[in-house]
Amino acid sequence: MARSVDTRGARPAACGLQGLPGAWRAPFLECAMTLAAPEPATPMSAGLFADEAGCPRCSWCQATPLYRHYHDHEWGFPVVDDRRLFEKLCLEGFQAGLSWLTILNRREGFRAAFARFDAEAIAAFDAQDVERLVQDAAIVRHRGKIESTIHNARRVLALRREFGSLAHYV
Repeated sequence: MARSVDTRGARPAACGLQGLPGAWRAPFLECAMTLAAPEPATPMSAGLFADEAGCPRCSWCQATPLYRHYHDHEWGFPVVDDRRLFEKLCLEGFQAGLSWLTILNRREGFRAAFARFDAEAIAAFDAQDVERLVQDAAIVRHRGKIESTIHNARRVLALRREFGSLAHYV
């Protein structure tokens, strides 16, 4: 019979999930989750599974190790760093009409092509940069999405001037 799992709280340290790496760590995320098996045990909620260590995970993250890493270290965690937030927004835009796995598989290519999502650098991109990016096989080569990312970088700079940061605006 499946174990009942209380998923309210943070991800468990026992599952190797120590919150977000480096500067992305938020102190309020560093708490333990309790795994409880009440008598009698009730089945885990639909859409969840317990992995080999008994840690609860969403069923969709079983597809690939990349999905599992994304699930355990990024998905559902708040993003307050402007560069990471801008990256997330840009990648979500590129994902439109595609699978998220396609984007995750190309994320390093996107980071290299888009100046590690430095909004100031991207805002300075010109027509030559657009042509370079349209030829870059490491990213999704959709002219409209590339131009949108450059436009959005310029909007991010305006939002920073007005609100202090993109995170404060969001």
